[in-house]
Amino acid sequence: MTARVLAAAVVVLAAGCGQDSNTGLPHEPPPDAEQLVKADEVARIYLRTAARGDAERLCAMRTRGALRELGGRAACERQPTGIEVFHQRRLSGTDLAAAEVLPGDTSGRGLTARVVADYGQAVLDSGHAVAGKVLEVDLRMEGGRYKVSRVGAAVFVD
Repeated sequence: MTARVLAAAVVVLAAGCGQDSNTGLPHEPPPDAEQLVKADEVARIYLRTAARGDAERLCAMRTRGALRELGGRAACERQPTGIEVFHQRRLSGTDLAAAEVLPGDTSGRGLTARVVADYGQAVLDSGHAVAGKVLEVDLRMEGGRYKVSRVGAAVFVD
């Protein structure tokens, strides 16, 4: 058993030196704790902004990639505000205003982070979502700051 653990450690160390051993892509270390706290704060601001219906601010908080998908910034600002999840179901401002980021469920890799938020549809155990439905906010570092690249939903399946 010790040999297996040691072999796994060698693989991890080798991957950390240049590229991911599974994908061959450059290895990106996970964000530090301070960066993940910043990601949580950006997600909170984004959810509050969506609850207020401030389309201009929502668009400003999105990455260039997310804006391209929406047809550019001008098209983004013309679209109805809010967050659409679960096959075209749009969450209301009330849902979004009540959404609570679960910081223990925030994760990251390199320039990206994923924040999990409960909007009253999750079953929590010790502050972590274990069942039900949650929002997932994907962020990407752009110009030294996190911006929102995608907002979607996850459903826990037993």
